[in-house]
Amino acid sequence: MRVYVAGKLRPGDPRTTPLTYHAQIVVQVGGYVPPHASLPLLAGAMRRGLALALLALALTTAGCGASSSATPPITVGAARTFQMARFQLAGAVAGRPAHLSFAVDQPSGAPLTRYRTGSGPHTGVHVIFVRSDLGAIVHRHPPVGADGTIDDEVTFPSGGRYRMVLDVYPAAGPQRNFQLFRWVDVGGKTTRARRV
Repeated sequence: MRVYVAGKLRPGDPRTTPLTYHAQIVVQVGGYVPPHASLPLLAGAMRRGLALALLALALTTAGCGASSSATPPITVGAARTFQMARFQLAGAVAGRPAHLSFAVDQPSGAPLTRYRTGSGPHTGVHVIFVRSDLGAIVHRHPPVGADGTIDDEVTFPSGGRYRMVLDVYPAAGPQRNFQLFRWVDVGGKTTRARRV
């Protein structure tokens, strides 16, 4: 890599090249490309007009970024999405009812309170627990309170680590449905999955 300032090769580290107002700086990467003395495809005045336009463009862009104030970096925050909130699973032991409670918060932070209703499987909320070895599955359709809180009793058939899949069908909005996930640990004996 070579740096030319005002047509002269600048020795040293290219990163130390001072960026001064209206400086003509050329950074050359790769092999040497000699400057073209003429543009044979253009005639007379057109050639001079293009040459002046190119010169003006080069001078304008050479000074870009040379101001003393640095451009602040752009910061992009985390996406605002639906999320499982106020999650509680009390007394999760195999073979005994455990109290499950949570809400689904909208991107605005307010709880989701209106879910699709009607006949068919694609309504409300489906809570599905799948044991990590796929040896047990629990599928529930819990009631939703007026404030959006979902309370239910769940009995796990065996202990172990379960993946909770929350399949949500909101009453309105751009998404027909979406899923939220969480790992839960259930106490008690883990039975081995049967081979089929």
